[in-house]
Amino acid sequence: MIVDDDEIDGFVTKRLIEDNHFAEKLIAFMNAKDALEYLKANENNPDELPSIIFLDIIMPVMDGFGFLEEFDKMSDVIRKKSKIILLSTSKFLTKPLLKEALEAINF
Repeated sequence: MIVDDDEIDGFVTKRLIEDNHFAEKLIAFMNAKDALEYLKANENNPDELPSIIFLDIIMPVMDGFGFLEEFDKMSDVIRKKSKIILLSTSKFLTKPLLKEALEAINF
């Protein structure tokens, strides 16, 4: 799952993940609230939950930190299935996400 309000950064991240066959299925959201709703709606359908969430920190309406607060309140099913990777243009993993960053992620 990609949660990023920047259309270009989201596109680049999506393309990199697809081109490198990093995920079998990819879903993208341009805001944190829609992503949280998706997770809640699929709580009883673990096959639809993402194993990795690439989360932008700086977003309008609800930023990545707000997403993390709400995510922490979710069920064990969701929290155990989905690992979060923070993305930002200024901190953490920088955008656009590079192949080397994907290769450095170990789960």
